[in-house]
Amino acid sequence: MVRKRTHDFLLRGFAYCHYCGERYTAEWHIDKHKLKKRGGKIAYYHCQKREKSGCPAKYIEMDSLEVLVEKRFKEMQFSQEFTDTVVRKTREILEEGRATLASRRQGLFNNKTSLETKRNKLEDALLDGTIDRDTFKRKHSEIQAQIIKCDTQIQEIEAKNRIDVDLIEEVLAFTRNIYKTYKQAPKFLKRHYLRFFFEKVMVKDKGVLEVVPTPIFAILRANHQVIITNSLLPLKDMFINREIEFDYSLENLKILYSKCFNYLTSCQ
Repeated sequence: MVRKRTHDFLLRGFAYCHYCGERYTAEWHIDKHKLKKRGGKIAYYHCQKREKSGCPAKYIEMDSLEVLVEKRFKEMQFSQEFTDTVVRKTREILEEGRATLASRRQGLFNNKTSLETKRNKLEDALLDGTIDRDTFKRKHSEIQAQIIKCDTQIQEIEAKNRIDVDLIEEVLAFTRNIYKTYKQAPKFLKRHYLRFFFEKVMVKDKGVLEVVPTPIFAILRANHQVIITNSLLPLKDMFINREIEFDYSLENLKILYSKCFNYLTSCQ
């Protein structure tokens, strides 16, 4: 029994058929009796033209293909030069963020203190009988609303700082150990890593024949900033025989990593 479900398969959109070039799809095969030892179901990737157009590509188990792709990350590491540059630029971002955060936080605290002073004076005026009740209630309500707004803004910049620190930690882990960071990442973040490195993963006979790099990955490889430790597994180089330079400016590094970490901004 085959049951097609809406499922976020990790390699959907990345895996392609070597024989016909069609994108792979994936589905669950359900059989509680035959697949009892495997929890009653098993997932397969396969070429979409296999059934319709007679493509000879074979089915491949989901876990098998995903492990093969995972191993590709084990073969890659950033150069020490690139790692050092990222650490230095990241430190600049962190220091810049700390200074900005401290300035904004202090400004909000000063504003809040000023508002609290006004509120206290207003309450004293009510006690002294120098202000009528209606005026007190109106002004007191306005000041209290502004104080609450300050508190909210303080909480927001503190939360933004926590997100930035999470981003920095992830960037450093990713730069220092590509494989370990990918392996430990949740599925949705793994897809960001895949988008960073690979345009396509070409599948043939239950194996990964080759991968097509993204332009950024190709540039880094051309400049020897990403080292491939196993040359037996081919990588289609889109920039072969070209002179390419990677600009290590702060903005370019932000762009470089934003492809992987856009999800963090959605947490704000």
